[in-house]
Amino acid sequence: MKRKNTYRSYFTALALGIFIFLGAGVILNCYADPFMYLRAHKIDETINHNPLFREQIRISKANQLALTQPCALILGSSRTEYGLNPAHDGFACKAVYNAAIPSPNMYEIYRYFQHALAVKKPQQVVLPLDFFVFDLSGNENSPDFIEEIFAVDPQGRPQNRYGFDFMKKMTSADVLGWSLKRLLNPDADGPYRHNGFRDVSYKARAFYETDKETHRDAFEGSEMSFYKLFADGFDTRQNGIDTLEIYNRLLELAYENDVDLRLLISPSHARMYETIAVAGLYERWEDWKREIVSMNEKAAKKYDKTPYVILDFSGYSKYTTEKLPRGSAESKPMTWWWESSHYKSNLGDMVLERALLNKDVAGFGVRLDNHNMEQHLKNIRLGRERWRRDNPQDVAYIEALKNITVK
Repeated sequence: MKRKNTYRSYFTALALGIFIFLGAGVILNCYADPFMYLRAHKIDETINHNPLFREQIRISKANQLALTQPCALILGSSRTEYGLNPAHDGFACKAVYNAAIPSPNMYEIYRYFQHALAVKKPQQVVLPLDFFVFDLSGNENSPDFIEEIFAVDPQGRPQNRYGFDFMKKMTSADVLGWSLKRLLNPDADGPYRHNGFRDVSYKARAFYETDKETHRDAFEGSEMSFYKLFADGFDTRQNGIDTLEIYNRLLELAYENDVDLRLLISPSHARMYETIAVAGLYERWEDWKREIVSMNEKAAKKYDKTPYVILDFSGYSKYTTEKLPRGSAESKPMTWWWESSHYKSNLGDMVLERALLNKDVAGFGVRLDNHNMEQHLKNIRLGRERWRRDNPQDVAYIEALKNITVK
């Protein structure tokens, strides 16, 4: 009997110890709040988040969307994170949040759009469309993408963001480690501002202050990465998900809720278009443009609405064909580009001038519809021919990508 009581006391003490340990961990994690589950930060373009904000960026931005409830929203990929400044004067209101995330697919973007509408309908939404986000062959959901972080489930039904998944996070050893880092270095600045915009000064230092990377290094690295991605093919359907259907759902949700949605095709450097061509996807890229424009017009007709404007900033303009620095000028800053995928915010400002204020920016940003599509695509093909003729070194490098082994 005495031994039985000793075991009972031991297991009671052990259970109490585990409970106290977990409870202390939850309290510490809630206090530090490394991924912004509980603490809303005022939308501010002058203040940077702690570096830990980026470690679980999808969770962090979803949480801030729910807590700050911005009046306008920017969605998209890392091109948008770096390029489109939510502090731009063209927005209809001031509390604008850049909810773009690195390397998303269309399903992830759709879920953030659903989430924003469920929390508080934004006055405006800017959505740049990127060819690669529709591809699922090498672009599956990121590990830090969790369905339970959103205010609604994929069918649009309300769900509890602070349920089982929240408690798992708050009691996990990983989050406890992040919390300790946060508390030990509370004043550190990370690359994300409180309005979700990615602080380009971090990227600028890598190029212009530390000499770690030249534009040429960055261009070639970006093109090789995208070539490897595209070499796997381009598949909009995988594991029961169809990204074009997801895009259509987003359009219908926007029309149904009378959202002021501004759609655009992001600019890339001409070398990126050549990378698409060398990967054998140039015609598929053109078909993708036809599809997104046609689907927009069909969705508008279904809801008896005027189709959303779609502006195409791709193609061969004086901005997308900026010369890559060579020789002694190799370390010279480029005006419009970090590398062939990511444009600088000064070019992004011009994109927003056109998309938000309908300003003419030297023909940059062509309005697309089913009537002008074929002529527009023909104009881009002609632009490509001229660019290839005038830039043989760039063409030779991109074509040599075909010789690399893709695993």
